[in-house]
Amino acid sequence: MKPFIIIATLLISSCNTIPEQQIIQTPPKPVERPPTCCANPPSRKCDDFHTEVTQTLQAKNLDDLTQWLVRLKKQSDCSADYLYQLKRNISDIAAAKATDLVQRGQLEEADKWLQHQYTPIKSWTTQRVRGDIAAKRQQWKPAAKFYNQALDLLNDAAEKPSPAEIEKIQKLAIETQLLDGTLIASFSDSKTNPIPVTFAPAKTQLTNNGKKLAKQLAHYLWQKNVNQITLIGHTDGTGSDAYNCELSKNRALALKKYLLEKGVHAKITTLGKGKREPFQLSDPTRYTQTEIDQINRRVEFVIDREISYDNICL
Repeated sequence: MKPFIIIATLLISSCNTIPEQQIIQTPPKPVERPPTCCANPPSRKCDDFHTEVTQTLQAKNLDDLTQWLVRLKKQSDCSADYLYQLKRNISDIAAAKATDLVQRGQLEEADKWLQHQYTPIKSWTTQRVRGDIAAKRQQWKPAAKFYNQALDLLNDAAEKPSPAEIEKIQKLAIETQLLDGTLIASFSDSKTNPIPVTFAPAKTQLTNNGKKLAKQLAHYLWQKNVNQITLIGHTDGTGSDAYNCELSKNRALALKKYLLEKGVHAKITTLGKGKREPFQLSDPTRYTQTEIDQINRRVEFVIDREISYDNICL
């Protein structure tokens, strides 16, 4: 029996001894790891993610935030309000990144941050920066549209910018409309409305586009059954004060005549201010002198309220 025992022992010893080279050559089985963001065992609830989502928001990591949004949409217990607020936060972060790039002149890079995955909703911040990009490209019509959308969205915004910022967006909306020669926003009964009614050079005849805009104004006044309106003519700075005073008064009179011919029954008062009251631009460095002159060549109207008679031409 002794030889048998010796042989068995040798066999067992041989089986348990594996060459070191064989261990190195055997590749380890890949370990599946959860993604850096948004790992979600089925048992977790929407509230369980709050800390992680907040940390990602604080880090302003838009790629991870978009992953979170996809994951949380699948959570049946995540409320619509919670998801909407997350979308708003993501959009605002993207808008801030895009704004910084616009200031550096990197418009194409700014466009990338305004794609839908990074701006899941339109907010006043996203539309404001879209307006800035269009204005930088001298695309006045879309710029005016985006600025006016920003103003509309501000009405329902939970957190509004400063009054100075709101005023700046209002001016940008007006400036881009005057440069494009179109009307996008609705008129206001509570403030002065500059409109880009255009005339033939150095004359009082309305251009074809000027007639189109004057017709829009006539329709608005007729629809609102306005009782009293004041038209105020303005010119650019070219020429003498006397010449521009006369031109601005005559252009306001020409617009009055057109409105009456179109059936407006309001009492219409006309004034001219020539070049004495140039438009207060949001930022003069944004425009060339030719563009500034175009903005200054405008007619303003005020409905049913007192106006300032400063700088009027007699």
